[in-house]
Amino acid sequence: MIFRNNSKGRKGRSIFRTVLYPLLFVVLLEALLLQGSLSESGVLGKLNQNEQDILKKQIQTRGTFLQNTIANSWSDFSFLSNKMNETTQHLLDNGEISLEKLDQGSQECEALLEGISKDLISCLYAKRVSGIFIILNTHDLDGEEYTKKPGLYIRDFDPLSPLSKDYSDLIFGRAPISLVESLNISTDRQWTPLFEFNSELSDYDFFYEPFQAAYKNKANSLKSLDYGYWTTSPSLLAEGGNNSIAYSIPLILEDGSVYGVLGIELLPDYLKAILPSEELHIKGNSGYVVGVQNPEDLSWSPVLVSGALQINQGEAMNLQPLDGGGYTVQINDEPFISHFMELPLYRSNTPFSRQRWALIGMVEENQLYAFSNQVAEGLKLSFIMTILVGVIGSVVVSRRLSKPIFILSKEVSEAQKNKEGIPELSVTKIHEIDRFAEAFTSLSKDIVNSSSRFLSMLDMASVSIGGFEIQKKEGTVFATKPFFELLGWENVDTAELTLTKFLDMIEDMKDCILRSDEGDGSCLYHLERLDGSVRYIRIKVTENQERVVGIAEDVTQSTVERLRIEHERDYDLLTGLYNRRAFYRQVSELFKQPHRLKNAAILMIDLDNLKIINDRYGHDCGDKYIRRAGQSFVDNLPKSTICSRVSGDEFFFFLYGYEDKESMRQILTQLDLKVNNTWVRFPNGEPQKIGASGGIAWYPDDSKDFQELMKLADTAMYRIKHGKKGEFCEFEQDTP
Repeated sequence: MIFRNNSKGRKGRSIFRTVLYPLLFVVLLEALLLQGSLSESGVLGKLNQNEQDILKKQIQTRGTFLQNTIANSWSDFSFLSNKMNETTQHLLDNGEISLEKLDQGSQECEALLEGISKDLISCLYAKRVSGIFIILNTHDLDGEEYTKKPGLYIRDFDPLSPLSKDYSDLIFGRAPISLVESLNISTDRQWTPLFEFNSELSDYDFFYEPFQAAYKNKANSLKSLDYGYWTTSPSLLAEGGNNSIAYSIPLILEDGSVYGVLGIELLPDYLKAILPSEELHIKGNSGYVVGVQNPEDLSWSPVLVSGALQINQGEAMNLQPLDGGGYTVQINDEPFISHFMELPLYRSNTPFSRQRWALIGMVEENQLYAFSNQVAEGLKLSFIMTILVGVIGSVVVSRRLSKPIFILSKEVSEAQKNKEGIPELSVTKIHEIDRFAEAFTSLSKDIVNSSSRFLSMLDMASVSIGGFEIQKKEGTVFATKPFFELLGWENVDTAELTLTKFLDMIEDMKDCILRSDEGDGSCLYHLERLDGSVRYIRIKVTENQERVVGIAEDVTQSTVERLRIEHERDYDLLTGLYNRRAFYRQVSELFKQPHRLKNAAILMIDLDNLKIINDRYGHDCGDKYIRRAGQSFVDNLPKSTICSRVSGDEFFFFLYGYEDKESMRQILTQLDLKVNNTWVRFPNGEPQKIGASGGIAWYPDDSKDFQELMKLADTAMYRIKHGKKGEFCEFEQDTP
């Protein structure tokens, strides 16, 4: 008997959960619809995009201003360079200076420096830059190092302040002593008459790059402004001075002679003053970067950084494009949003035109999107509050609806535990529930009355029958007294019987199962009573989702008769072995499952001298001879062997499930020895040795077909019977 106790796994939901879950689903659906509508509207994305557009516009405005300042003021040296060329050419024509000796000391160029000094000061004031310089040189700079060059270097630390007529706001960084005295301009602490270059000249790009570009291309028709060069890293014009950004052009006479460079200096603080980071984002971590692009990996290297940005000099910045425009860049592991505007510092087809400059503005992402983040947090809070209020409301509503039904259910459960039947249920003041309770009470009373009448009729019946019922949901069991009496259980208190105890009692009976399937799903139990009698009880169980019902019936008489008939049908009465039909049935079933056979053998045995014994001593002695032989066969073969007597003196044996044939050959050899050394004593006292001749066919070596193996074993037995009797012979394929 097999059934499952699913009382726990199949319990339905309570009325509270039945009402609560749909309400929670509605709340969740509303929340998802709210979130979906916000996502579809793209409010947050539009707010972020609006912030980006404002940032981009501001950078373009500031970039346009910076571009105009560079083009119209800082990089326009046309007037000054032409005037300096005129002065230089005039002095050359008068023999006051010489190009060959111009860069050899202050005395050789003193006349030129005095002639152009006031023009340089006027240009410094006009362009409102931090400094202006001229370095004189007429020789190739490649390979030259640790040298000194004459020139002028005039600085103004506050270019935006009002101009001074007596040059009191200026300071000389480099100048001959005679010029310092004549112009009455102060010198800074690092002043020297000459520019001193204490490493390779290529390190001083403000001087080296424009001069060499023009010097190497004397035959080119480019103008001096076409060789203009902006330093890509802060330059140190004066040792011990401040790092600055410089722009310089070569000085070229009409005959193509290059005699120096002219440039301006822009201090970082001055540039930062005209690139205010506050206009990008007042409260955020923001700023401007003037950068130059690396053509190999397209990263940007900062030349000037303004604002609160923590970017080191020479640190590469990789701008990653965003879907909605703009770029993102990581600075100290923090994401920044940026836009940039290219600054066309060089005209095309000029020596430095491949350099790509840009004004890059960036704001920390959290600060730029602060407003949209606040909106997102507000929406998130609203979303959470909506769910929270909805859940609380759902719980309250579900509790109020389920409470009356819960009370009724509790009253019914208490009545079941106390075995007092169905009580009068409480009034809930809910019309539909009260009507249901009245109908339930009335119906339950009718069921109790009907059950009582049926049990009374069952007790009066002459048939030995009992039953039980298990309610899965309640986890309870009911059984009639005859049920326990049939199973031999005495003094069982049905009122105190629990489902766990009942299942344990059924489990203890599993060793008594004779057959687990009687064709109708029932089980047949073989029960031995204390008085030595045997009873056969059949229990049939039916099961559905709600209950398990079992009926027990005493079938001792019919079962004993059926077992007797089955035994006579399948067993030889003389030896107790299988008969021919049972042997064929058992072996045929095994051949349907080849994996169980492995290596097998069929042994056919024919007893020797049975006819002589029958003729000499009579058939009773012949039967004794057959029984003794059959017993000897069974005693000397493994228990798994299928043994049968198929006729008067003929026996069939089937050995199977062996890993190799040699194991079976040893068993059969031992059987041959044992049987031929077995004796039977007849009434006259004369002992008679049992003689047996047998034929063996192997599976699968000889054949895989059962009928074919039988024929081969019979052939082998026939051969030994007509030859040397008393031995076992294996079938040999090639033997005639």
